[in-house]
Amino acid sequence: MSRLADRVEQAQLSLAGKLLDQAQGALSGPALNSYELQLLSAELTDALRGTLRVAESRGARLTPPDTDEGR
Repeated sequence: MSRLADRVEQAQLSLAGKLLDQAQGALSGPALNSYELQLLSAELTDALRGTLRVAESRGARLTPPDTDEGR
């Protein structure tokens, strides 16, 4: 199950990276129309949601820092 989760996370992060490259290219070129901006915003939102899910999942797997003040 862990390997499957790792593959899903990798796919989400890869997609986010590709989408970021596309967004940078689109925004550095000629002006986008309102539909293109709306579509780009929706795709970036989905990619950000997936990336946040990966970060939260990985954060949940980390052990909490040692809070024992005696150390």
